[in-house]
Amino acid sequence: MLPVVHFKAQYAAHRMLMITTHMLLIFSLVYLIFYVVPQQRLRVWRTDAHFRLQFKSNRFDYAVNSPPAGYCDDAKVVVLIPSRASFGGLDARLAMRDTWLKKENIPPGFYYKFVIGLPQHESPARLRKFQRMLKEEQDEFNDLVIYDLPDTYHNLFLKTGVLMQWQQRFCPSAQYLIKADDDTVIDLKRMSKQLDEWFSADAKVDPKMVWGKVLSNSTVIRNKDDKWYLPTSKYDKEKYPKYTNGAIYILTTPAVQAILNVTHTSEDIFLEDVFFTGILRERANVSIVDVETFYPEYWFHNYCEENIPILAGLYGVSANSIPPLYRSLLSIDCSKLDGNSSGYVYVNRGS
Repeated sequence: MLPVVHFKAQYAAHRMLMITTHMLLIFSLVYLIFYVVPQQRLRVWRTDAHFRLQFKSNRFDYAVNSPPAGYCDDAKVVVLIPSRASFGGLDARLAMRDTWLKKENIPPGFYYKFVIGLPQHESPARLRKFQRMLKEEQDEFNDLVIYDLPDTYHNLFLKTGVLMQWQQRFCPSAQYLIKADDDTVIDLKRMSKQLDEWFSADAKVDPKMVWGKVLSNSTVIRNKDDKWYLPTSKYDKEKYPKYTNGAIYILTTPAVQAILNVTHTSEDIFLEDVFFTGILRERANVSIVDVETFYPEYWFHNYCEENIPILAGLYGVSANSIPPLYRSLLSIDCSKLDGNSSGYVYVNRGS
């Protein structure tokens, strides 16, 4: 027979083990209910189209929701908008839908979608709320491409790869892909005229083209404390190739295909504009053209050419500023210019 002291000690240890086991089970159940299950719910409309992004040392398998069959068979231009997986992203999307993405402001042959990944670093309660909001938004507007990779700043290159692969899979007959962030404003009708009158001439010379605000001779940052630090293991040259500002740029469909065909030859780089329109573009022998079509400023001058305003898009725009800036963009009147060919027009934020 065990001494009473030993028996009590063993009983206490056994009781503590049982309590710990039950606490672990409860924690696991809570985690399953409040985190894993909500993440899986997002997969309800996402698991029907599967993709792989292959880079030199890493690969990323993911799934997205697919559009109906024949969704964009008559598409000339596909506008894909990387949007934040946050409540602020919703505000921007609502403002865009109410202005330049309104049905009456979209030219024939233009299609658009917002591209969104999985939110990160949210509490279970906020995550559930966000997922419900996203489901309701998709049910109402049906304009979201939702993929199941983490949506973070350092994963922006994945978002760009996702939207390029989505265009190639579902809208391969489109002539152009416009990538525009969710802080942009674009006059799509003006953009359509520019594509027909100007950009198409470039594409006839070289079918593989990218247009945007081109940056040249940019030095690779090696300071580890810098936001844009890049180690030599990712890219060992001292200068980046020419690339476009990532807020808005345009590619021909052959250019998109060529860029995706060489992703496996390079280490993945989080600087998505440098990576896709610079490093991969250069490897894919895609031509790049600097255009004055897109500006980052709220206050700017603009000129016309052949009765068409040069300015077609703005970036770095808050959700609240989208409506007045869109009105300002539309207000440019080439007829006010002498000779109606070139000159300056002052455009402001409006009211």
